[in-house]
Amino acid sequence: MRRPSRPSRLVGRAAADFEYDQRKLELRTADLRRFAIEAVLIDEFSEVEQILEAVSSFAHRRNVFVSGSAREYGSLGKDKMEDLSRVLGQRLIKEGYNLVSGFGVGIGEYCVVEALKALYYVRKGSENERVIVRPFPRAQNAAVQQQELNLRHREDLISRSGAVVFIAGNRASPGTGVIEPSSGAREEFRIAKRLKRFIIPIATTGYVAEEIWNEVMNNMEDFYPDIAVRDQMRRLADPALSMADLVEAVIEIIRLTVKSREL
Repeated sequence: MRRPSRPSRLVGRAAADFEYDQRKLELRTADLRRFAIEAVLIDEFSEVEQILEAVSSFAHRRNVFVSGSAREYGSLGKDKMEDLSRVLGQRLIKEGYNLVSGFGVGIGEYCVVEALKALYYVRKGSENERVIVRPFPRAQNAAVQQQELNLRHREDLISRSGAVVFIAGNRASPGTGVIEPSSGAREEFRIAKRLKRFIIPIATTGYVAEEIWNEVMNNMEDFYPDIAVRDQMRRLADPALSMADLVEAVIEIIRLTVKSREL
């Protein structure tokens, strides 16, 4: 609800009208409280967007989007990369978080399968609520349409999430087959920044995830205002850690972000 505009000079009719509007607003908000509705008072309609962003962040705070694609596995190797994806999917469910996935090549399938296995034993919430899988659709016509479709799809997935975990992020070049950084992972990073989601890059997996980790570490106050996660972030770049320890650092960060958004 918008507060009544305060006149520059509270005299005569203007003062009476302002007092009437103030009293009317008080009565209306009190009436709403009878139905367990707490009114939020604003001064400008532009504040509505900020309120909606806060509501969205709260509603999706336990949803974690895993961004990852791997045609090549770097220094970590195929077995460890797949193990990391499996452990992450399992831990997210066991810790009470929900997985959002676009089923990225070399990462998504392992993460999703283990999340579904864990859900079978946890039995808290249906798989449609706890594991949200939305593979990328294919456009019927031109490549430009495919890019636009991919963008909308990424925005939808990330908007459903409170945090985004980045793993690897590489692809085979469509023209040459040469391994290169994933443009899709970079786009997901840009979207996550714009939507003000918490970004958790596992740097030891290399490629785009390592690029993102460097940017986050160099601008921690922008990505994590008022949340102390620098120690956990450093651990995500430690090649000596086991896959279970890397996932533990991810879980610790998620736990802190969820707590920061509790009402």
